[in-house]
Amino acid sequence: MLFCSFFCGGDFIAILPRDAASEKEASVGELQRKLTETQGRAQAAAVMEEEMKGKLAELEGSVREVRGRVEQRRSALSAEESRGAIVKALLAAKADGSITGIYGRLGDLGAIDAKYDVAVSTSCGALDYIVVSTTAVAQRCVELLRRGNYGVATFLILEKQQHLASRMNAQSSPPEGVPRLFDLVRCQDEALKPAFYYALRDTVVATDLQQAGRIAYGQDRRWRRVVTLKVDARQARRELEDDEEKLNSDLEALREAQSSAQQAAAEARSAQQELVRMETAIPKVRIAVQK
Repeated sequence: MLFCSFFCGGDFIAILPRDAASEKEASVGELQRKLTETQGRAQAAAVMEEEMKGKLAELEGSVREVRGRVEQRRSALSAEESRGAIVKALLAAKADGSITGIYGRLGDLGAIDAKYDVAVSTSCGALDYIVVSTTAVAQRCVELLRRGNYGVATFLILEKQQHLASRMNAQSSPPEGVPRLFDLVRCQDEALKPAFYYALRDTVVATDLQQAGRIAYGQDRRWRRVVTLKVDARQARRELEDDEEKLNSDLEALREAQSSAQQAAAEARSAQQELVRMETAIPKVRIAVQK
């Protein structure tokens, strides 16, 4: 090995040069250090990528759920508007005398104390039915709606409900002293009572779920239809607004998560490429050192 020396205080001091081999060894050490760092970065990027995939899946599921509710509520509100147009057209025909025998929407033909309003709305899906006197009147109404392209309606034909009179007028003694919804309805016309009994039958109002369960699963099957007063009464439009707000929030979070996921994936690819490059370079440098 080549070396140089100089005289200092009577002694010779030898200085070994930093030759090519030592430089290559240092290079291998540096590459090894960078390789370790890159391995850590690649592992962290891979973990981040998996976490973002999980978050994306969760957000996408939430968005689908909320979007479904929003569409359902929008559809319900649209149907409500359509029903309003149908009732308006039929009542106009009733008013001008072009069709006689139309009473109107069932829910508009009676009244009930506000305390029971939610209970009757929940248990009575027939409130939007159009009450008419006979089948012939219902057929004329259908023709009117078809001509005006108003949509479709369900008609409750009063003459076909007379067989319910005996059950309707039978003595009512519900369990535990709970009221029967039908008995709480105040009709504008006594002749309409069979229509309300058709819709409500012997549904009773319980004070809570425990009482409702006892009555519904009791021995007397006549009272198996039970509704409670404790029902979520939020308005449909308010529910729609809440869901739309959540949907917008989830969509914003989803966009941010998608951006983060893309960055994490890019970082993982970059780290992996660097890792492969360095794992290839280190053996080459070691071979060079040995030569």
